[in-house]
Amino acid sequence: MSIYCPVCGTPKSNPKHKTCGHQSCRSTIGWSEHRKELHRKTFNPILGGAGKRKGVKNKNPYPESEAVLNRRKQDSINKKQKYDNMSIEERKAYYGTNFCSSDEVQARCRAIATENVLKQGTSKKGKYSPRFPEKYIGDPTNIIYRSMWEKKVMSSLDNNLSVIRWASEEIIIPYYSPIDCRYHRYYPDFYVEARAPDGSIKKMLLEVKPATQTQPPKSPKRKTKRYISEVMTYGVNEAKWKAAREFCLDKGWEFRIITEAELFKKTTK
Repeated sequence: MSIYCPVCGTPKSNPKHKTCGHQSCRSTIGWSEHRKELHRKTFNPILGGAGKRKGVKNKNPYPESEAVLNRRKQDSINKKQKYDNMSIEERKAYYGTNFCSSDEVQARCRAIATENVLKQGTSKKGKYSPRFPEKYIGDPTNIIYRSMWEKKVMSSLDNNLSVIRWASEEIIIPYYSPIDCRYHRYYPDFYVEARAPDGSIKKMLLEVKPATQTQPPKSPKRKTKRYISEVMTYGVNEAKWKAAREFCLDKGWEFRIITEAELFKKTTK
């Protein structure tokens, strides 16, 4: 009875076992002689292999050669050239009737893209570079958006010809929080000065929020931590918006809350 593994040539932990116990060696029992020989050359140090490290499973015991990688790269280039040389009708015939032509496919893609934007709407943060910096009130090189929705509103305000001036989080409104019973400072998302159709100047404050945060959360059967957090968020938002409405009422401005219903409103032809 041999005490060495017949596959890789290393000593077996148990002489009664067929192999050394390594997963790749155990699966080699059903391999062909050609694959077994490649495995020996790969792992057996006596045959020039790198050997096996204890506790490490090599998921690819046969690394692809440079010739195989080059062939795959050339196949990818050939497929791209074949695709570029096809006409629209040939692409439809080769890839299927739904390839980049069906209105249903385009509508489905737009729906998926809108859903993805809605999911990531309150998660991304970055710096916005205005196209018309002279319209911005404040430092146009330091305009921070805290969501993709805010970025969409910034782009709309920047490119809208009726908007004379606008600012982001430049107005400070004190409000009383019902959560900790203390006064805090509220920064509305946008301040806008726009020209109305009658020629008058209209001033307003805009707040971008998901529609779920503008409505009181539904009471579940069991009050979870998530429900309690939603109730606290709604209470703080209500306090902020009440103070903002009173602030705008004193100055003759308008306060508006923008949700995804206004941001992604479908235009009817």
